[in-house]
Formats: sequence, structure tokens, C-alpha cells
Amino acid sequence: MTIREDDIEREMEERNICFICHNENNENGDCPVCNNPSTYGVNFQFGDRVYHPEYGNGIFLKKRGHSAFLLKEFNSFDDFRGLFVPIEDLELIPHPDTVRLDWLEKNQFELGTHYDDDGLGFIDLRYVVYQPDKQGCRIKLSDEKSYRQAIDKAMQQEQEK
Repeated sequence: MTIREDDIEREMEERNICFICHNENNENGDCPVCNNPSTYGVNFQFGDRVYHPEYGNGIFLKKRGHSAFLLKEFNSFDDFRGLFVPIEDLELIPHPDTVRLDWLEKNQFELGTHYDDDGLGFIDLRYVVYQPDKQGCRIKLSDEKSYRQAIDKAMQQEQEK
């Protein structure tokens, strides 16, 4: 008699047992040991951008025991595939807006707005990144049409120093 992997998985599902550590699953079908973030030191959330050394960037969908299911783009925007990979191989890719906010907080920069009058009757709302100095004044680092552009320009200027 040959035992197939599908048969083993079906049997474990029927018994409500974890595929990895063989503990009993909870009422949601999740293993309390494998789904505990402290077990593996990683706590990815649905939709997190992740990096895998072999497959590159992907989107984290679900964790199952020691494995993660992620969505990976291949060749074109229409060609997506799901992959199961070891969860310990994944690295979190921070969202660009989170990187911007962390940079602002770390450097204690401030955001602001002002109206720019071009002299012809047109008023343009501008977004600014300020750096406070020791005397309590604010030094304008960038002045752009959006906060993202203003922060990116200020970050670039800081890197070039």
C-alpha cells in the first residue's frame, strides 16, 4: 500500500492536527504553537511586502506552521503564482511611507504647508519639510507639491551630505 502526501494531509485535517508539530489545532484550524509569533520570532501580517532570497519580492498571504504562503509576480503583471516557502527565509520589506515617517521621527523634522502666490493671481498650496534648529527657528529643507515629494527630496538631500 502506497501512502500519498495528500492522504496524510487529509487525515491530519480530519483529526484537526498541525501538519508541522502535530499538536491539536484550535477551533479556527490554527496551531497554537506554530502560529505563536514567539515560536519563530516573526510576525508577518496579510499584505506585508516580503523578500525571499531565491524568489525575490512577494506579498505575504498566510502562515501555516513553518511555511508562509506568498504571492509572487512572474514575467508580467497578469502572471501571479502562489508559493509556499519556509517562513524563516523571509525578510520584511518596509512600506515606503513607513520609511518616510520613521525618517521624519528619527530626525525630528516637521511637516508644514504654505500658500505660494505666483503674482498672477494663482495661489498654489505647497508642502514643506522643516528642520528645527537650536534657536527654535525652522529651516526649510524642501518645498514640493505633495508631502511624499517633499519628504523624498529632503531625504535625498540628507543622503548627499
